[in-house]
Amino acid sequence: MTSYRYSKLEDEAKDIRLVNLLPGWRDDNIRLTISHTPLVKPPTQLAQRMSLQKIRETLPSGWSAYETTEGQYLFQHDETDHTSWAHPLTHIDPSSYELPPEVESSEFSPNYEALSYTWGTKANSEIAYIESEDTESSTLQIQENLASALRHLRYENKPRTLFVDAICINQEDIPERNNQVTRMADIYTLAYRVVVWLGPTSNNSKLGISTLEYLGAQVESMKDNWRCHSPNATHPTWYHPSCRLPHDQEAWNAIYDLINRPWFGRLWIVQEIHLANHRATIQCGYDEISWPRFRRALICVVEKTELPSQEFSDKAVKLNRLMEYFPESNFDSLIYLSTHQLCVDPRDKVYGLLGLASPKIAAAVRPQYSSPVGTVYRDIFLLLLDQIQRLDSLRYAKWQEELEEQFSSWIPDWSNLEVESTAYGNLPSAASLSRAHATFVSPNLLQVTGIFCATVSFVCDPVGQQAAHISEAIQRWAPDNLQTGSYVTGESLLDAFASTLIENELRDRYATIYSYPTLQEVKSDIFGDMTKTEDLSNGETWNRNILRRLSSRAFITTEEGYFGLGTPSTKPGTISRRNNLAES
Repeated sequence: MTSYRYSKLEDEAKDIRLVNLLPGWRDDNIRLTISHTPLVKPPTQLAQRMSLQKIRETLPSGWSAYETTEGQYLFQHDETDHTSWAHPLTHIDPSSYELPPEVESSEFSPNYEALSYTWGTKANSEIAYIESEDTESSTLQIQENLASALRHLRYENKPRTLFVDAICINQEDIPERNNQVTRMADIYTLAYRVVVWLGPTSNNSKLGISTLEYLGAQVESMKDNWRCHSPNATHPTWYHPSCRLPHDQEAWNAIYDLINRPWFGRLWIVQEIHLANHRATIQCGYDEISWPRFRRALICVVEKTELPSQEFSDKAVKLNRLMEYFPESNFDSLIYLSTHQLCVDPRDKVYGLLGLASPKIAAAVRPQYSSPVGTVYRDIFLLLLDQIQRLDSLRYAKWQEELEEQFSSWIPDWSNLEVESTAYGNLPSAASLSRAHATFVSPNLLQVTGIFCATVSFVCDPVGQQAAHISEAIQRWAPDNLQTGSYVTGESLLDAFASTLIENELRDRYATIYSYPTLQEVKSDIFGDMTKTEDLSNGETWNRNILRRLSSRAFITTEEGYFGLGTPSTKPGTISRRNNLAES
């Protein structure tokens, strides 16, 4: 039997391939048909329901409204903590705030499911049989994990239509691969459902899924990252960070084993699952859990002040950004979110996230897998500079001598962001957040106008990731006259120090972000009694945020009297400028 030969897509701007997974029993050969079909994004429909802001204007005193990550409006009474899907005023028409009825799958063509999975290695490939009415049947080699997925996903008595990237894209055709990568956003957004394949059943995978299924039913997660209990919750306190979950060690082990599977570490899954609709499901063997419930359960777990082990906590934190809702944001921030995600081709640190980029960025980037990695990273940096007029991405420039030929000193090495990144957060700087006046001079010079700000005078040794070490560091960094002194900007020393530790992400500054603490809350909770920092890890959400921000960070003071947080590589004598001069 001959090997399958791909035929060209008639219109690469519109057409995709789909797999028809033919019926079979568990151990039967994998039989497929492959077809070409146009995939055209339907016109955007105007929103019929009221905006969240308009809904909030209709609420009586004492009520709040939020939008869940699935798009539903949820109402909460501020004092009683009561939650409801129904507006507290009965005369408000539900059609003005409820999601519109789902469009039947038959109304959109093609009707297919998109598979999200881990490719794995080529060591143990299997054969899939491609059937055709027009030509002789042929064979196609597929990797072991995909073969296992197809055997578990196929029905016994009817075909199942799927998009499977390894089969539906001719991986040997670089121009086609370049083109199809730009279509991933449409492919996963327009799929009837995204199906996540975690792998075959293990001894405890069923327990892990059932535990998360029940936990996810207790919690609701909002687009502004606020949490509350579900209106149907039987355990309405479980969502709270300080509430200890009643799981035994066996259940915690089952959850850890589940989230430790390779799928969670793959880069491409970030956009695949965030582009999915609410029908998305996660499958392990023949056991399933909906993505929304899985997501809510993991977010609840991540925020707990008490977890079974440091290893579990570290793993959960790495998954936090994957679980949380994040809106359209700067592309360099999206790349940063993939710090811990793995990919074979370093170009995919850019290309693998295009589906989540702003329309301007997505339209401007044309994948070129034949281009050097340094060229890909340079071009996206210059594109970001042109569009947002800031040097945010300079924070990721990690020049190394062995990369000198490929990377100029100012080009971010997005393939290796962990060199000086923290385990938990971004690395803000005054220079990157101000408007840049920069010019690129070919082939490798970036000229940036800068204004002198300060000179670093002292850098404390970076602290580790243990709560006790960070608590000790806070006490060590605190100025002697913390409670009475004044900062160089005129504010109190206590206010400046507290703002620094939280990187100024305070509700006083961002009034609409309810999950941020106020400056007074930070001061009262941490600095009211300096000995309280010994118990910092058991505090509220902002305390744990401080722990995450300070992990592996250095405390810096300047000759002019300023202080702040920085990377461990910062040295005394380093000059801080608002928009630095960066050159090769």
